[in-house]
Amino acid sequence: EHFLQPDNQRLFPNLKWLPSRSADPRLTHWKFYGRVWAKDDPFWNLNAPGTEWNCKCDVEETDEPVTSGNPKGITRKEDALPGIEENPAKTGQIFTDNASYIKVQKDNPQVTSVIEHFTYKDKQHGLEISVLADRHELNDNINTGRILAANGNSVTIRQHVLDGRKNPEYLINGEIADAKRIENYKGVASGFSKAIKQGCSSVVIDMNAHFDTTRGFNSDKLAGRIYMRKCDFESGAVKTCIVVFGKQSITITGKDMEADCLRTLLKGLMPK
Repeated sequence: EHFLQPDNQRLFPNLKWLPSRSADPRLTHWKFYGRVWAKDDPFWNLNAPGTEWNCKCDVEETDEPVTSGNPKGITRKEDALPGIEENPAKTGQIFTDNASYIKVQKDNPQVTSVIEHFTYKDKQHGLEISVLADRHELNDNINTGRILAANGNSVTIRQHVLDGRKNPEYLINGEIADAKRIENYKGVASGFSKAIKQGCSSVVIDMNAHFDTTRGFNSDKLAGRIYMRKCDFESGAVKTCIVVFGKQSITITGKDMEADCLRTLLKGLMPK
């Protein structure tokens, strides 16, 4: 993903395959050593250091020209090893659903019952991540979780499916929560409704997916939409609403559910 950022793409449009660090390198990758492909070349969809178990080749960004007469690698998906047959930068998955571990977990409820409480700690901000977290939305959930954790919240990304139903994504400060990445201000109402139906007591309104973090948002409009959900706080269905924007987050509770108070809180998220 870092390689594909616009500035990197402009300065270093290509990738070079670096030789293996192994004392006993496999012959199948020798033909790639030192060769350069464009970052958007279809070659990288199915070929990269790591597409064979224990591969110790590497890759680096470069502005060197593409090598002429590049050999082809894996040309058919079925030739790639199960579980690592896709490009993680494009799919957001380190291991695909074809990985043997994932297949065993899906097909054997006893395995799930043993590992469903296992988590690992994120290195950046210490949030806990379930080993059964939703792989398809894991990048988004980690990015949001890191912001929440960096702003003083205790955050766990929960397992994806429980009792055959899609699970709320987070446990935040002991409260079940789900992130709603709204496209517009009207999305607040449906976000609250869906979260409550999922059994959440905390609603995360993530503004980063569809709002320009350099320009800000209309705090009056957002305050008005959240204020319209005052009844959810009064009934006890919702205890907190956490709004995420840029690298900041604020937590709204029932005592904050006045229009002027909401506007003041939300203005604190505006870019300085």
